[in-house]
Amino acid sequence: MGKNNIKKYFSILLAVLLFALPLGNVFANNVENTSKADATVNLAIRKLMYEGERTQDFIKNTGKEVELPLEVKAWDKSKFGDVGFSLYKIEKAALAKVEKNAMEIAGEVEAAVNAGTELPYGAEKVGEEVIVNDEGVALFEKVENNKDILYVIVETKTSALVKQKARPMAVQLPITNAEGNGYLNGTISLYPKNEAQKLTFDLRKLVKRAEDTEAKALEGINFKLYVGEAGKGTVIKNNEGEDLVYTTNAEGKVTVEGLVKGHYYFVEQETANLVDGMLVEADAKRDDVGDLLVSGFAQNNEHNKLGFTVDANGEITVDDEEFFNSYTNYDKPEIDKTLTNPTATVEGEKSSYSVLEKMDFNVKLDVPHDIKNYSKFEFTDELQLDNVKTTGARFILNDQGKLKIEIKTKEGEVITEGEDYTVTLSEEKNSFEINFIVSNNKVSDKVAATRQLNVSYSAEFTGEVAPNGNYSNEVKLTFNNDPNGKNKDRHDKDEEEFTTYGFVVKKVNDGLWGSSIAPEALKGAEFILTKEEDGKILYYTGEKQVINEEEKVFESVFSENEAEALKLVSGEDGLIKVNGLRKGTYKLVETKAPEGYKLPVDPVTEITVKEDTHTVGVLKDIKNNRTPDLPTTGTEQMVMTVGILLAVVVISVIAYTVSRNRKEVR
Repeated sequence: MGKNNIKKYFSILLAVLLFALPLGNVFANNVENTSKADATVNLAIRKLMYEGERTQDFIKNTGKEVELPLEVKAWDKSKFGDVGFSLYKIEKAALAKVEKNAMEIAGEVEAAVNAGTELPYGAEKVGEEVIVNDEGVALFEKVENNKDILYVIVETKTSALVKQKARPMAVQLPITNAEGNGYLNGTISLYPKNEAQKLTFDLRKLVKRAEDTEAKALEGINFKLYVGEAGKGTVIKNNEGEDLVYTTNAEGKVTVEGLVKGHYYFVEQETANLVDGMLVEADAKRDDVGDLLVSGFAQNNEHNKLGFTVDANGEITVDDEEFFNSYTNYDKPEIDKTLTNPTATVEGEKSSYSVLEKMDFNVKLDVPHDIKNYSKFEFTDELQLDNVKTTGARFILNDQGKLKIEIKTKEGEVITEGEDYTVTLSEEKNSFEINFIVSNNKVSDKVAATRQLNVSYSAEFTGEVAPNGNYSNEVKLTFNNDPNGKNKDRHDKDEEEFTTYGFVVKKVNDGLWGSSIAPEALKGAEFILTKEEDGKILYYTGEKQVINEEEKVFESVFSENEAEALKLVSGEDGLIKVNGLRKGTYKLVETKAPEGYKLPVDPVTEITVKEDTHTVGVLKDIKNNRTPDLPTTGTEQMVMTVGILLAVVVISVIAYTVSRNRKEVR
């Protein structure tokens, strides 16, 4: 070997020893006072990490295992993922004519390894890639301790959580100890360093209302982040030990920083505006906040779908990509009940109906966008009197004895009982339940495809009505937006108020000797009741069952056929009562006077039925005059007798007084 070549060779060795590691030279791990090197040694690549800017080499490579300063830690694969190293050897003969330092040579080897091209200088891989263990060490065992070999160590597996991977290292064996009187044997520790980084990750929160076709960003929604298995994780805390809360910005985003390897999941939080899993109106100036529900998949249980995993390579995958990437709050469904044939003519007045007259109802029912995730979606309807279930009204049935009902989608398509919904009717026929969760605990495709259902049905008063009663028809929606039923059942309700009226009149005679003084009740006067509607005369038939024979309270129906008119007959008390009438004007026509009395010149009494006319005395009595040949009644006979007696007494007193006065004069 020529002098120049020897100089080159030793220059390379010197460069290897001085510059192979940017973090310091390699020295002995254990000082051994011997001039003999072992045939093999172990190379322990002790992977370190730090965060932030590094201003100086904080670990010097001496070959020893050193105590780490506080700002430096061994690589934590559990948090930052797997890192692996590979060992390559280059025979010294291949470097005989190379005028490059060890770092340049190591860099070329690394470049070829990364590119997958042929390795330079005849470099060969020694064994398999070694992954850093839980202590942060990649151990190459029984490495040939041969001065004729240059070893290059390359980080061949890098986590995405490594901001800057370790530069390649070049090592020339054997290595002398620090004292220069022997060689390093056993295990030689080398310290490559990496700047670690913690990942950031975004969750975007959206809102989609019933009337929306596209979802929009939702600001001001809070989340907490948990690490671990869904429903069993540990909440992420800040440096003060408080739960970290992430709030969506104007773009609907929350950004989480400091993520390391592991499984995470977001949990939507209740706030002053998000109570019991339902977001309530926070500010009238905002139109993007209303009654919004927290999804059943965004809560702290095993069904959470807002989970994601940071793997050993720093790659992030979400548990449910479709749900996670478009996590949306939806409106709570609402229900709206209306009478479609109201009779009220004044604002604030209740509509009133006669017995057996149809009261037609329509219920508008919102269908949320995520209805297929609902475990419950049903409503009940109940006829009430003073908030108590009543038998004074009932729902109208079809020929098969089932509730007569029609349900259409917003688009006008009629949906089918049995396929799209079920109906359960009470025995009393004054309440029912409609359930839209029918097939495999899901809604049908027809229901899911629309945003609103229109439900039409009717009811009627029965003969058991209470005139001027506070009747109402409450519809109550019950729903649960979690397919697993983990959310609470929620409700919305609406009602319509209505009533029915009636009247009572008294039939009396014309009083003492036709003087209208002390009139008496008359039994047996006969009447018919009529009303005019749409230019037609309708006759009250009352052909349903009489409820109270003594008080003559009848169910109310009307017919155009006069022959069907019900004969109303005054009782012993002279009263005629009819309940179950709509507010309005009616005509009570006397058709037959009681025996001994004659019909009035005008036999028609106009009656205005309203709130108080079912009370005795509110309406004026109907009077009949007696016929000329009517004998004196018992009452009149008694009055006449008493009058004669009084007259006799008066005459006797006068006669006595006159007689006495005459005697005194004499």
